[in-house]
Amino acid sequence: MIERSTAFEAVLGGYYAYKSPADADAWSIMRLLDVNEALHYSLYNTTFNSLPTIEEITATVPFIQHIPQDIGTVFNWSNITLIAEKPLEDKDLEGYSAYLEHGTGLSKEDIENYLIKIKSYSNKHFKVIVSEKDGEVTVRSEPIS
Repeated sequence: MIERSTAFEAVLGGYYAYKSPADADAWSIMRLLDVNEALHYSLYNTTFNSLPTIEEITATVPFIQHIPQDIGTVFNWSNITLIAEKPLEDKDLEGYSAYLEHGTGLSKEDIENYLIKIKSYSNKHFKVIVSEKDGEVTVRSEPIS
């Protein structure tokens, strides 16, 4: 029986830096869009030699607007750092919106309402707890005051 659990601070709209897999001296950037049964984020192609400022990040554009990734990947995270926050806007969620439109059975109205909800949560800090027991992964979150 395998049991494990991890927790991380999630900020929808938050910019996270992590060491680039291609260059251990460089920092790569992702922007968190949503957390549910998966992580949803945009990925930046630009790497930085030191932790970038929000101005440096926003001077670039995402290389990939939306990546869904199995929530279980957080068990392998290391050295991921929240470095900046900015409220999510419609343009930030275009890739996620296309994913929801083509990858789920949600109606346009349900998608619009869901994206409004996501934007209302942006810049709020949550503790996300991911647990695994016997191959089943569960996710829960709680606001951080």
